[in-house]
Amino acid sequence: MDDYCLTDAYDRHKGQERPAADDQGGTALVNYIWLRAKGGLDNSQSVFGIRLRDLDIALDNAQRYPDAAFNIWLDRDDLSEMDMLYLADHETPFNLPNVHVKFIHELEGHAEDDLLEYSTHIAIRSDWARLRVIDHCFQTTDHRDIFYADFDCADVRLTSPLHLDALAECGLVAGMFKNADHGGDEYENGYMGFRRGFGEEFLRHKIIPDSQEFMEDGSDGATPFIMAVGEMVEVSGVTTTLGERLLEPCGYEVPDTPIRNAGLIPRVV
Repeated sequence: MDDYCLTDAYDRHKGQERPAADDQGGTALVNYIWLRAKGGLDNSQSVFGIRLRDLDIALDNAQRYPDAAFNIWLDRDDLSEMDMLYLADHETPFNLPNVHVKFIHELEGHAEDDLLEYSTHIAIRSDWARLRVIDHCFQTTDHRDIFYADFDCADVRLTSPLHLDALAECGLVAGMFKNADHGGDEYENGYMGFRRGFGEEFLRHKIIPDSQEFMEDGSDGATPFIMAVGEMVEVSGVTTTLGERLLEPCGYEVPDTPIRNAGLIPRVV
């Protein structure tokens, strides 16, 4: 949407009456995505290709917030025939009623989306898939707040007053990591959430087009996301304190001298 103006959109948002924010996370949907790099090796300590230690964290979050919904998105091409047969017979394969498995092939236009191609660099493919998934969920569900989280996010904090305030004020919440080089917090796209309405609009008309342009040129998706969040902070006029509320860290610690590889930063949980 070429004529999208964040300043105008934010002004309209500020003029709207805010619904009371609930504190139970019951209107929330959290999405995890597990994609393997082309030619990647299977891990024997895994379920559907997901490392058990990562899956445990996701399922812990689902049990921590039983009133919220959780989707685990997979690529059918990564799964064995036995995996597919099992999933076909089990609507809730992890024995948790609020956890479901989805496939990225369900995304509209998946077959024609070059950025979702198996041959695309895994960093770009993963960055793009999370945006497409959130947008898809806004269009196909009635959840108010829709999130993406990396599997190593220890607590998705759906009931955090800080997160709920940020979603009400700016329509989004994003993760941060601790930069060991200078000790400061930096935005990152391993955790993000959007509220239906203003946040959904910001995602669809700002973050997704900007990210697509970057990634079609071979860049990772973290940079345009970080730039868009920074623009939101500037336009909304939040103070440093409110900025910390908007971008509450999710507990990641980055090792000394972070190694940057195609936009991916190793994390130590």
